[in-house]
Amino acid sequence: MTDPDLERREFLAWCGRGAAVVAGASLLGCPTPGKAQDAPPAGTEAPPRATPAPYVAREFPALKGLQGITDEQVAEHLKLYQGYVKRTNELLARLAAAPAAPDATWQELKRRCGWEWNGMRLHELYFEGLKPGAAALKDDHPFAKAVAELHGSVDAWRQELLATAKLPGVGWVIVARDPASGQLVTTWVETHEEGHLAGCAPLLVLDVWEHAFTVYRRPTERAAYLEDWLANVDWDVVARRMSV
Repeated sequence: MTDPDLERREFLAWCGRGAAVVAGASLLGCPTPGKAQDAPPAGTEAPPRATPAPYVAREFPALKGLQGITDEQVAEHLKLYQGYVKRTNELLARLAAAPAAPDATWQELKRRCGWEWNGMRLHELYFEGLKPGAAALKDDHPFAKAVAELHGSVDAWRQELLATAKLPGVGWVIVARDPASGQLVTTWVETHEEGHLAGCAPLLVLDVWEHAFTVYRRPTERAAYLEDWLANVDWDVVARRMSV
């Protein structure tokens, strides 16, 4: 038969142990069962995130009348660029409004950021590097001197540029300047964000996605489009980028 006094003494002993655990946790700064449910003290909430200033799509009215590349082609290409600007703004706003504890959706938006942002910025660099009635690249131009020193001649550099631009697939060709060495490097960039050379400044940007030329040429006529593009390069813009 159970002794009632023994049960009472064991119960009181267990209560004492529990009180000691709670008191010890409090001394160590650990949340007690009650405090774990409490609201955080004032002033400890995560600060609100700043809303990013929206980007405004640039206009390029001077692109009308390019050699070979039609006005219709330019108009359609600009519409595509404006889509990148719109989606970049939407993406940055959604990231700013995301919860303090990032979830899987936030993580995937972060991964997407390079695609939309670079799609916007690379198109701007491409468009601003073109103009109607562009003059040919002269041997005494700073860019011509730089590529001739590296490749032996401007023609040798041009052959490398065109060979890179004819690689299977879609993407961008960028001639960039390495600020550490001053050397110019011609590189292939896949899908906007893959293949950029860290720290290098883009001087010459070529869009070789098919949307850049299939309004006025067939998809198989990339080589002809490349010649059209070269005829419209504004080498003064390239020179200004070299001096930055």
